[in-house]
Amino acid sequence: MNIYLVGLPGSGKSTLGRQIADSLQYTYIDLDDAIIASEGMTIEDIFKHKGENYFRELEYHVLHQTFSKKNSVISTGGGAPCYFDNMQRMNENGTTLYIKPDIDELVKRLLSQGRENRPLLKGKNDKQVKDFIVQKYNERSPFYELAKKTFSSNQLKASDILRYLKTL
Repeated sequence: MNIYLVGLPGSGKSTLGRQIADSLQYTYIDLDDAIIASEGMTIEDIFKHKGENYFRELEYHVLHQTFSKKNSVISTGGGAPCYFDNMQRMNENGTTLYIKPDIDELVKRLLSQGRENRPLLKGKNDKQVKDFIVQKYNERSPFYELAKKTFSSNQLKASDILRYLKTL
């Protein structure tokens, strides 16, 4: 079984994904890291030099490569579920989990983690970060809500997700 984690930046997809993969002895795939490896450049440089459309097509192809994998936990980029048929295909090829802390928690995490590491937040002040998160939440929620299970918690632990997965 493949497990796809979706949600906004700062939701904890990467941290939880690694923990879940370790617990299940699954392969862990961070979609952004896989894109960086396949392209040989950072996400920021891909956006800067080749544009968002190029990035989204690359993301689509790298995501679709995961469909042939077995027993993997895949942390998607925040936008991945919102383009092409990505969310539908993830649902067809695995279990999709929407990690959904509230907006204030997301903003707090992103401000404390350093926005300079995130191309879409780089150079934004605190208010601009919150406005960005609210905008992306409104735009992306309809796609995220298509996930098979939503975890709405600011204190979500890998053990909560593992308990759910045992019921499948």
